[in-house]
Amino acid sequence: VPEFAKDYAAVPTGGRVGNLAAAYLGSYRLTHRVTGVKDGVATVDFNVHNDSSIASALRPPIVGYLPGWKRHVDPKLNSIFSEGPLSPTHQSFHWSEQIPLKGKGFAGARR
Repeated sequence: VPEFAKDYAAVPTGGRVGNLAAAYLGSYRLTHRVTGVKDGVATVDFNVHNDSSIASALRPPIVGYLPGWKRHVDPKLNSIFSEGPLSPTHQSFHWSEQIPLKGKGFAGARR
C-alpha cells in the first residue's frame, strides 16, 4: 500500500511527486532475451506489454484485486467505456541494452 500511494501521488500532482509512468502502467509483463555476447558485453532485448482500462485506473488498493471485485466491478466499469476515451488500450515497448559483463558480480563471467 505505501508503494501504491507513492506512485499514485503522481496523478494529482502531474508527476511532481511519485512515478507517473508506474501510476499509468501499474502491473505489466516484461520479458528479456540475451541476443548476443561479444567482447564482455551482452546485448539484451527487452519487451514490455501492458493492458490498461478504466477498471484498472479506478481499482482501489487491496480490495480492487480481490476476485469478487475483478469478476463483478471491473466488467461493469469497462462496459461503460468500451469505445473512445478511457476505453481499453494496449501498450508495447521494445528496446535493446548493451550490458557490460565485467565488474562487481561478474568476476569469472568471461566466455
